[in-house]
Amino acid sequence: MKRVISLALALITLLICLVGCSREIIPSNENSFTDFNGVYITIKSVDDTGEYQKLKVEWNNETGYKVNCRNEFYIETKVDGDWLSTSTSMVSFSDKEKVILPGGKMEETYTTEYFDVSDKGTYRIRVEFSVEVNEEVAQSGTSWAMFEVK
Repeated sequence: MKRVISLALALITLLICLVGCSREIIPSNENSFTDFNGVYITIKSVDDTGEYQKLKVEWNNETGYKVNCRNEFYIETKVDGDWLSTSTSMVSFSDKEKVILPGGKMEETYTTEYFDVSDKGTYRIRVEFSVEVNEEVAQSGTSWAMFEVK
């Protein structure tokens, strides 16, 4: 009887670990994208010590223009060749923008709090920005960096 109870407790412990253990996020920066040459992001590291994973992202501005980075971001997953939102609720982003000067860099941390990244697969973090081409014209852009959940 003691052996049966011990075995049952061991199985329950194993199941709790399998269900509760978070998946590993592995950055895949070689699959990054930008639609404005010289402005792009890379994932520098992943912090999974808290309740939600945090992606530490580096913004790069290799242009001669000032770049305004919006606070909004999206985490999407690739399913049958299409990118689908992983949002778990409506997310409200601040209107405040951060500026990267020409030739500059900036680090930003994004959390997975409002996104579901629990399934194995290919994901991307997508951010939007605007480039001040001159005092009167700003061009919108998008960049993303991919990661795998294993």
